[in-house]
Amino acid sequence: MIILGDDKRTVIIEDNKTGQEVLLEYRDPSTEEEIQYSNNQIKRRGNKPQIEVAETRLKYGARVLTGIREGDFGQIKDGKTCPLSSDPNSENYNPAWKKLVKKHARHLIMLLAVHVFEAPARLVGSEEKEDDEGDEVDNEDV
Repeated sequence: MIILGDDKRTVIIEDNKTGQEVLLEYRDPSTEEEIQYSNNQIKRRGNKPQIEVAETRLKYGARVLTGIREGDFGQIKDGKTCPLSSDPNSENYNPAWKKLVKKHARHLIMLLAVHVFEAPARLVGSEEKEDDEGDEVDNEDV
């Protein structure tokens, strides 16, 4: 059941760089943010278009990121490695958690933006189907 108005969301992402799974918490973007996201990917500088897809993904992905699962990221604290937390009630909380994730794991924030802004849903049955003999067929033929 989709609870309308509840915009607390999570997604688990596999980090291909480390092989680790991380859980990111995020909020739904506003309608204005969705429009700005689309508009900011390509800008005009005079007569030339400027492609700013990566910058837009990083900016808006960080905007909707609201938390991380404790222990998915680590930090050096007092010379020791310890878990990083976005929870203010945790002893491992670092108020700069988002800045650290944005600096060192920006690829995860950009993938979060793709998930939230570019692919938040899919049409059921939109994959190509196979006929009885295993050959792919167009959905229009089914």
